[in-house]
Amino acid sequence: MASAPASSWEYFRRVSLAQAHELVSAARNLLRKGIDPRRSGLTLAKRVKAESAAPSPGIAHHSLQHLADEFMSRHVCRQRRRPEYVQQILNTDVLPRWGSRDARTIKPREVIELLDEIADRAPVMANRVASILSQMFRFGIHRSIVESSPVQLLYRPGGKESPESVRSVKVS
Repeated sequence: MASAPASSWEYFRRVSLAQAHELVSAARNLLRKGIDPRRSGLTLAKRVKAESAAPSPGIAHHSLQHLADEFMSRHVCRQRRRPEYVQQILNTDVLPRWGSRDARTIKPREVIELLDEIADRAPVMANRVASILSQMFRFGIHRSIVESSPVQLLYRPGGKESPESVRSVKVS
């Protein structure tokens, strides 16, 4: 029998079969009342994410890492169905480059350089990173972590394929 991936194992190892039955029963009761169990904090996935999103004592209040953690825990996990996708994008493209930096010191030119590098390898991903950065910095302004956004007034870095160019391609 093949073993489950480490992430799945960690998820299932935290709950017994009896607890799983109780969680399912409680989730069904919430659904009957018209409440989304994911948004109510009932599911194990929410608790695991909340534990991993706890702020580290060594992170500065204005660092990009702190901004990303706050953005993930207070906005993305509550608003999106798949917050792990946003976390993956941040972990892959943004945090390795700027994680320890003061978010207030990031300049628009640096954002453009990052997005150009991403657009060279994956244009659509550059658009997604630009969108997530824009949302994150707007969230940071709202939470008084940063005063302005370096992502404002940027064009779509990956461009946009027009419907005409898609229709004009002949299929042989």
